[in-house]
Amino acid sequence: MYMATNTPDKFDILRNIVEQLKGFPAEDKERVIKWACEELGIGEPSVPVARPAAPSTSVVAPAPQQPVVTSTDIKSFVEEKNPQSDMHFAVVVTYFYRFLAPEKKEAITSEELQEATRLTSRARLTLPSKTLSNAVFAGLLDSAGRGLWKINTVGENLVAIVLPGDPKGNSVVKKKSVKKATPKAKTPTKKK
Repeated sequence: MYMATNTPDKFDILRNIVEQLKGFPAEDKERVIKWACEELGIGEPSVPVARPAAPSTSVVAPAPQQPVVTSTDIKSFVEEKNPQSDMHFAVVVTYFYRFLAPEKKEAITSEELQEATRLTSRARLTLPSKTLSNAVFAGLLDSAGRGLWKINTVGENLVAIVLPGDPKGNSVVKKKSVKKATPKAKTPTKKK
C-alpha cells in the first residue's frame, strides 16, 4: 500500500533547483552549483554540465550570444558594485583579482588592497591589513597564509548578488531611532 508523505524526495528537490535556475546564463548556473557543492562540503560535480548539441541538419545555427561581461578594469568594477564600507571594498577588490583581472590571483596582500584604493580614486585605508582581517572575522574573506587573504563563497555571493545595494549611492543601512528616556515622577512613600 502506498502512503503519501509530505517530505520531498530527491527528484522533487532536483525539479525545484532546475526550475529556479531557468533563465540564468550557463555561467551563473555553474557558479550556483559550485557554491552549493562547496556549502554542502562535497566536491564539484564530476559530470560536466551538459551543453546543447549542435543540430544535425544542414540549417546554419545562429551565432551564439556573447556572455555578459562585467568591467575588466578595477575602477569600473568598483564603481559598478558601489561598496559602502571599507570591508565591502576589500571584498570587491579581492573578487575582482580572483575572477576578473587579466592576471588572476587566488589571494591578495594588504599592499594590493592599498594600491586598489589609488587605482579607484578611493581614500587610502589607514590600516589595510586590519580591514582585510575584519572581513575575515565577518566571514567574507578567508586567510590564505601570512599576509594573504582570499575570497570565500560568502564574499562571492555578496559581490555577485547583493552589491550594488542602492544604485543612487545612498547608504542602505537604516539607523534605528533611539527614544529618550523620560524621568519617572517620584511618588511619595507612606511611612508606617
